[in-house]
Amino acid sequence: MAEINEGKSFVHHCGHANTNTVMHLSTSDITNSNFSQVNGIIHNFTFVQTHGCICGAFDASDCILERMVAIDNFAAAVIGNSRYGWFNEGQTEGPAAHLHREMVDALYEEEMGRIGAAFVECKIQTAPWVNAPGQHEEGALRWNFYDINILGDPTLQLWTDEPFTVNTFFTAPILVGSTFMNVSVNNNGVPVEGLSCTLTKDGIMHGTSVTDVNGEAIILIDPPITSTGTAQLTISGYNCLTTTYNIAVTPAAGPFIIYEEHTLDDNAGGNANGLPDYGEDILMTVNLHNAGAADAINVTATLSTESDLINITDGDGEYGTIIAGLSAGILNDFAFEIDEYVPDQEIIDFLLDISDDGKESWTDAFNIILNAPVLETGLMVIDDVTGGNGDGFLDPGETATLTIGVLNNGHADAFNAEATLNTASSWLSITSNSFALGDLLQGINSYAIFEVSVDEDTPIGTMAVFSFNVTSGAYNASEDYGTIIGVLVEDWESAGFTTFNWQFAADAPWEISTSEPYEGIYCARSGDINDNQESELFLYTEVLADGDMSFYHKLSSEAEWDFLRFYIDYTLMGEWSGELDWEMVSYPVTQDFHTFRWVYEKDSYTSSGEDCAWVDFIVFPPVDIATGIIHHNNDEGDFTINISPNPARSNLNIAYTLGFSTEVEIVIYDLLGHKIMDVMTNTQHQEGEYNLQLDVSGIRSGIYLCRISTLEGMLSMKLVIQ
Repeated sequence: MAEINEGKSFVHHCGHANTNTVMHLSTSDITNSNFSQVNGIIHNFTFVQTHGCICGAFDASDCILERMVAIDNFAAAVIGNSRYGWFNEGQTEGPAAHLHREMVDALYEEEMGRIGAAFVECKIQTAPWVNAPGQHEEGALRWNFYDINILGDPTLQLWTDEPFTVNTFFTAPILVGSTFMNVSVNNNGVPVEGLSCTLTKDGIMHGTSVTDVNGEAIILIDPPITSTGTAQLTISGYNCLTTTYNIAVTPAAGPFIIYEEHTLDDNAGGNANGLPDYGEDILMTVNLHNAGAADAINVTATLSTESDLINITDGDGEYGTIIAGLSAGILNDFAFEIDEYVPDQEIIDFLLDISDDGKESWTDAFNIILNAPVLETGLMVIDDVTGGNGDGFLDPGETATLTIGVLNNGHADAFNAEATLNTASSWLSITSNSFALGDLLQGINSYAIFEVSVDEDTPIGTMAVFSFNVTSGAYNASEDYGTIIGVLVEDWESAGFTTFNWQFAADAPWEISTSEPYEGIYCARSGDINDNQESELFLYTEVLADGDMSFYHKLSSEAEWDFLRFYIDYTLMGEWSGELDWEMVSYPVTQDFHTFRWVYEKDSYTSSGEDCAWVDFIVFPPVDIATGIIHHNNDEGDFTINISPNPARSNLNIAYTLGFSTEVEIVIYDLLGHKIMDVMTNTQHQEGEYNLQLDVSGIRSGIYLCRISTLEGMLSMKLVIQ
């Protein structure tokens, strides 16, 4: 996938496939976002040919090759099998291989640029082998001959080298009733042989010819062109950038006036860039050309448009006499106003009604493209390094900076932009809800910055929603951003398994990996295991309130046999296999103690891909991160804790009973797992009952956990301080 996104234009695949898998990709992988770089702009589209079976089964509901050409990005065309591809075991020969080689030969050696013609040629050249004796599997080649197909436009031209541009010379205008047309084509002065020259008008082909060794062609016009207007001459061919020319078709006698070109002047009424931008007053010069055989006397033209975005303030132009074969225009003879709000790249069609003293009249048309801003909002980034704990999330009692990106993705600058941020949450306060962005230049990122404070009594797990809006004149963009207050995340950026008390089981421990993490630098990767083995990562913890748990996973394994499985309390919640890129899943979790398990499990034979799984960016519901070890199996009464009064205001009593001799540690945590107070540190105790008086007047109101830990295990109790 990464190499295709780097611009690989021809993908040759020799391997197994199925209706929904090919080249280690599954149907779910074939998305515009996964292939964002091969969009015809950043990199050109891709062409794929595969030997794999059934991946081109167009009679299936959604086969993978169909998906490749159906989405906006990725493949312009594919060649593949609707049933079996066939190969000769232990050989580089075989039905699919033979057809594939002949296809490449047709493209590169025989220089057949159109995919359909090259495909026909590959079958013609393969045909003598269909009934050849001694085939590895009799009839297989004939079968493959019929079940291999192109999914795409058969007239599509494939470039096998950097395409070249052409310079074309031809007789213009074309007179009504002409029987032929001379064309000469070169590339940087060198004649080009073998290019198609095709003449069309109003959707009808009137003739075609191929350039000779001197780059010359004679197009015989049949059927003849019988009406005036505009014809198209199209030059195309092997590794040639297809080029189309508009040619006037004029009567054999008399004048014939057509639109030639226009220029725009926005020096006084706009930004003086010569382009039609929103809100501008434009002066326009329109040049007309006499393509006829006689002079046109006292030519006048009237400009009109059906667009509501344009107000024509001067639509009449006077040209005087336009001599046959020449052009004329009056500087800034037309004027119009562009509306304050127009869609970017809106095409405006103008109509010219032209007449002369000889009572002749002509109609021609042209268009302009309007430019306007397109405002887009980006990500919201939380910075709580100065006013919080620096974890990049909003927590109770913190003050954080919210930075939101803004991009002008249009074709005109946006001026005096203003951003606002609002929230309906009573737990949040925004210091100033407006930010002056200034001018938003085309293609330049800008950032709106706001300061937000979170009430210290905000319940853990509260959803905070911010409404963001950016405005510049008549243009605006808005977005709602949501985040959980008090969220806990494991993203492995500690470069280890230390943030939580992670445990390993089965045949190999998980590892920290820097190989293409979902975010940041690190992610977790399953350990190296053999067939019939497992690699397990698990965490035992207390969930303090009902919520959702989400994480991202990635996989490279033998499809349908080797799995990443996720369990909650040994209940299977989800399983995945094959070649999968990063994907987020989420599961509801109830308040209680839970064990979360990620297990990579292999079957008895065969490995595929990198043979492992990755996990990253785990978002927990409210949990007690200090409970991340398994409690010992307490006999009833051996180990107890009680707190009174609870809720407490200033002083409380911690009563605990030990049925054994041990070291004792007592710590108070908040609900995010942050240590608030060390009450007792590794103090030796004998078996017995104990009472401890504690002053909590210095701890702000809220809900906490009191944790007593021994060498045998630990117990936690909820503590409320008012």
